[in-house]
Amino acid sequence: MITGKREEIKRQQRDDQVKRDWMTLLRIIFLSILFYCAYLLSYEVFGQPSRRLSNLTFVLYHSSAVLAGMATGAVQELLLKEKQANLVEEAISYN
Repeated sequence: MITGKREEIKRQQRDDQVKRDWMTLLRIIFLSILFYCAYLLSYEVFGQPSRRLSNLTFVLYHSSAVLAGMATGAVQELLLKEKQANLVEEAISYN
C-alpha cells in the first residue's frame, strides 16, 4: 500500500514536470514570435540592422534567433524523452 502511494506520487510529480516543461516551451515560442514581430516593426521604422551600431533591430533579430534555437532544443528534449523508469530510484531499497 505504501509503495503504491509512492508510485502514485512519483507519477504525479512526473506529470507536473511534463506540464511545466510544455508551458516553458510555449513561453519560449511566444517570446520568439514576439521578438521577431518587434524586429520586423523596427526594420520598417529604423531600416537595415547594423552590427557595428548594435541597434535595436540587430538586437531583436538575434534575440528572436536565439529563442528559436532554445525552442528547437526544448522540442527535441520533450519529444525524444523516453518514458522509462529511473533505474537508480528502482535500485534503492526502501526497507
